[in-house]
Amino acid sequence: MNTNRSTGDDRDVAPLAQLENALIDQYLASRGLDHGSLGRLSGPERDQVLREASVFASAKLTEVESKSHRSEEHTSELQ
Repeated sequence: MNTNRSTGDDRDVAPLAQLENALIDQYLASRGLDHGSLGRLSGPERDQVLREASVFASAKLTEVESKSHRSEEHTSELQ
């Protein structure tokens, strides 16, 4: 019996995860880094860069979600 039932929310998670990964890649590139070069950083430096990348990606995701909600509200007002 399959106990891994989808609630429908899984479809929304995958694109957001892909966007989050792309945003982290974008942040790393802005620092002249990629996933391969992270291994050459010292532990504390790597952790700091990853924290900064996470904050960057979270802020951008929040911005995207906010714009999406405003767009949905605007669309519902027009109907």
